[in-house]
This record gives sequence, C-alpha cells and structure tokens, in this order.
Amino acid sequence: MVGIAILIVANVLLRYFTGKAIIGAEEIIQVAMVPVIFLAIGYCGQIGGHICVDILENVFPRGFWRVVDPVIRLIGALAFAAMFWQAIKSGNMAGEFNETTNIRRIPHQPMWLMLALGAGFAGIIELTKLWVKPGSPLLIEDENDER
Repeated sequence: MVGIAILIVANVLLRYFTGKAIIGAEEIIQVAMVPVIFLAIGYCGQIGGHICVDILENVFPRGFWRVVDPVIRLIGALAFAAMFWQAIKSGNMAGEFNETTNIRRIPHQPMWLMLALGAGFAGIIELTKLWVKPGSPLLIEDENDER
C-alpha cells in the first residue's frame, strides 16, 4: 500500500512540475491493487471488518438469526469457491495466451492467481466461522455483534 501511495504521489508531482508522467504508472497501480484488495478480503472477514447492513437486525428475533447467519455464511463460502475456481481458470487461460497489460507488459496470470488465493482464503474463513464455536481462539469476533 505504501509503495502504491508513493507511486501515485510521485506520478502526480512529476506530472505537475514537468508535465510528464511515469510511463505505465496507472497499470502498475491497478496491478498492485489486486493482491492488496483480494488478500485483505479474508482478513477483513476474519476480524469482522466488512460492511454490515443491520437494518433488519431488530425486526427478527435472535433465533431467526441463529438459523439465517450460517446459511448466509455458506452462501458466501460457495460464492468465494466459485470466484476461486473461475480465477484459477482465467489465470491458466491468461498464462496460456500470454496476456499482459498494454504498456508495461505485466503478465495477467499472477494477478488472477492472487485473486484466486484471496477468494480461497475468504471462503475458508467463512467455512471456519460455520464450524468454530464463538469464543474460540481461532475466531476473532466483532465486539459489536450481539447476536
């Protein structure tokens, strides 16, 4: 993240003072954001850092949420498993066809595999939250969650 921020600032300053930009800076930033975002998804889910829409939380009783929460987690795990599988397939295809970015020729395959790795971690975390009991040291719970 720091490297990305430094590249953005350097590119802006260079463009401001000289009128010239770092060639391919936007590509480098986009490619660097893939692992930053997708490897953070699982961690963010583990610590309860994702956005939670709790508009219906007080409408239904706690018993309802004890049934619905695991179903939602299972759906999330299945969605991450589908993302994992599709990213692996796309990464293999990108490697097979030697897909790269336009300016810097950065290969697409590693980015797809990073996406797959992040989706796999997130899916495993969702499954872990299905089977690990609350209060376990394996599970970092959100202190705001009263359910």
